[in-house]
Amino acid sequence: MDIDDLLSPSKDTYEYGADHALMHWTRAERKAYGEAIREHFELSQRGFVDLARIMTEHKGALSHALKPFMDSENKTFSHSRPGFERLLERNANQSLTSIWGEEDGKRIAEFYLSSIRNVDLLGSLLAFGKEIPEDLSAVVAASGGIATNLAEGQTKPLVTQTLNRSGVPEVKVAGMCAVTKELAMATGAAGRRLFESELRNAVVGGSNEAILTTSTPASTVTATSDPVADLGSLLAALPNSTNYVIATTGEKCRALAMASQNGMSINGGEYIPGVHVVPVIEPDSSSPQMMGFACDRIAVANGGLTLKQASHASVELAESPTDSGELVSLWQAGLVGVMTERRFRFHAEPEAIVEVA
Repeated sequence: MDIDDLLSPSKDTYEYGADHALMHWTRAERKAYGEAIREHFELSQRGFVDLARIMTEHKGALSHALKPFMDSENKTFSHSRPGFERLLERNANQSLTSIWGEEDGKRIAEFYLSSIRNVDLLGSLLAFGKEIPEDLSAVVAASGGIATNLAEGQTKPLVTQTLNRSGVPEVKVAGMCAVTKELAMATGAAGRRLFESELRNAVVGGSNEAILTTSTPASTVTATSDPVADLGSLLAALPNSTNYVIATTGEKCRALAMASQNGMSINGGEYIPGVHVVPVIEPDSSSPQMMGFACDRIAVANGGLTLKQASHASVELAESPTDSGELVSLWQAGLVGVMTERRFRFHAEPEAIVEVA
């Protein structure tokens, strides 16, 4: 059953009552729907990862780069082949690098980012905050009550906010995923998962750090030994909002998960409806324990995610961000890799961010 058919139920799935129509899914339909959704997202996610793996070794047009993986019996790439076929139908002459500017490439990248939202602060803010259309130079939002009489001299209840792109600078973050050639093209599932893990770190690491370091908290709540109490104090200090995104450390996230009574994963998620926890803060003496974002007062413009080949680059490699690095030629060291680039704009009202430290 095609995913589009499942997302658009047929007339047979409706059961009409005396007063109104009620949607009724049979058990088989529910199972097929769930399996199709999982397969759809898994295909989209693996399509991105496998394209990144292929990019480490191959250049040129898609028709040339993807051909070996369309014809081979390599089961590692089997889940991505339907996605490759869709790409080739409309983008056969596009290069692997330029595909990310096309509609199909953007779709694959967006589905991949949605699958890693639990570790992606930017993705969470895009999902629950106000997204600024990237193709507009300015955005005006207005709201207020009009169904009432105004007394003479009384201020009209209209609130407007204008966001000019020139006043919201674009942020560009880049990440490197460098691995051995053997790992990049490993045929086993374990090798693909390891590459996927390194790619995920490259994609989200820079954007997480950029948002955390450029965000200016309106106030600071004193941390205690109780993460649940700290979260309550943080929410109390933030203004009213439909959704909140809470950036925190892995330790605090696990403690909140244990207190949620199976409501949230140890890797983050929705702690209670409207409160979304993202474990992205690296534990450090100068780092906050939590940082809360009132999403109704935050606007983000998504500039997209792109990949570039980096097999012959010379980069500075270090064991940790604070260690002195050493300039290494990936080609001489037998390494291949991809450069990830994300562009975005981020605007927060002064009271929209509070931290626990």
